[in-house]
Amino acid sequence: MESKAMRVLVLGFSVTAEKNGYVEAAAERLAADGLPRPIDLRKVGLGGFHPSNLPPLIDYILDREKPDAVVFEIATSSFRNQTNADLNHPPILAALLNACHTRNLPCAFLDLPRTDVEFATDWVVTQHGDACRQLGLPHAAVAPSEGMFKDVVHPTPDGIATLSDALLALLRDLVAEPLIVPKAIAASGRQSCFAFSRVLAPGAGRRFERAGLEFTCAELHPGQPLHIKLPQPTRIIGLMAIAGPRSGQIRVAVPQGEARTVQPYDPYCYYERMYPMRMAPFMASELVLQQLPGVPEVDLLKGEKDTGPRIGYLAALFTSYDTDPAQGLKL
Repeated sequence: MESKAMRVLVLGFSVTAEKNGYVEAAAERLAADGLPRPIDLRKVGLGGFHPSNLPPLIDYILDREKPDAVVFEIATSSFRNQTNADLNHPPILAALLNACHTRNLPCAFLDLPRTDVEFATDWVVTQHGDACRQLGLPHAAVAPSEGMFKDVVHPTPDGIATLSDALLALLRDLVAEPLIVPKAIAASGRQSCFAFSRVLAPGAGRRFERAGLEFTCAELHPGQPLHIKLPQPTRIIGLMAIAGPRSGQIRVAVPQGEARTVQPYDPYCYYERMYPMRMAPFMASELVLQQLPGVPEVDLLKGEKDTGPRIGYLAALFTSYDTDPAQGLKL
C-alpha cells in the first residue's frame, strides 16, 4: 500500500510567488528524484512582503494550509536596507520557529541569492545557518552564478533549474527520518491576525487569492463605516488590506477613543495586491473602520490614475500578545 504523501509548504516571497517558477519545477521532478517518501509540494508566495510581515500571518497561513512540514524562503526581499534589520531578525525567526514548534512541524530554511548581496558575508545567511545548526534543522544557501538572474532577484530559466535543484536537495534532508521539529524559542511576545472574514455574513465579502495567500475581505465605502466587536480586548498593531487603483486612506478608531490612519496605496497601485501596514499599538475591544474619500496624492509608476470613488477591502487586523520571554532557547 502506498504511503500518504507528505504535504510540504514552501513559504516565501516574490521569487516563490512566480508562476511556473522554481517550486513548480521541483514539483515536476519529485517522482523521478527518488526522495525518501511521496511529497505533495505546495507554496504560498508573498510578493512585496518582508520578513517583518510574517509573524502576524504565520499562524493564519499554517492553519489554512495544514502542512506536514515547511520550507522558509525568506532571504530574497530587500529588507537588509531597513534600519536595524539584523537586530530585528532573530525575533522574526523565533516567531516562525515557534509556530512550527507548537504544531509539531519539521521545517527548513532555503536562502536564495540576490545580485546586490555579498553572499559570502551575508548576515541573513549567517543568522539562518546559526539557528539551524543550534536546532538541527536543514539549511541550504544558494550561491549566485552567471546567468541566474533576469533582474536583482528573480531567476532566468537556468536560474529556476538551479533553485529547483537546491529545493529538491533540501527536501531530501527535511523529510528523512528522524523528522526534526524545532524546539521552543524564547520570545517576548507573539503576533497573530484577526481575519475580517470572521465578522462577515456567510457568502459576503470579496475573496482575494494570489500565489496561495487567500483572504475574504470586508468591503468599505466612504460614508459607510464598519463597526466590529472583537472577542476580547486586543492589542492592535497593524492592518492588511488590498492596495490597488481605487484604494485610499482608511481610518481605524476605537469608539470615542484612539484613532489611526493607514494608506494602502503607493506607486505600484496600477494593479491589486495585499498590502500589510503597521501602526502604533493600541488596545481595543471594538473598532470603527472608515474608508476616507480622498484620492491619494501619489503618482503611479505607469498607467492612468483612477480618480473615482475609493473602495477599501479589509483582509485582517494584525494583533499581538505577551508571552514569557524566559521560555525556550535563545537564538
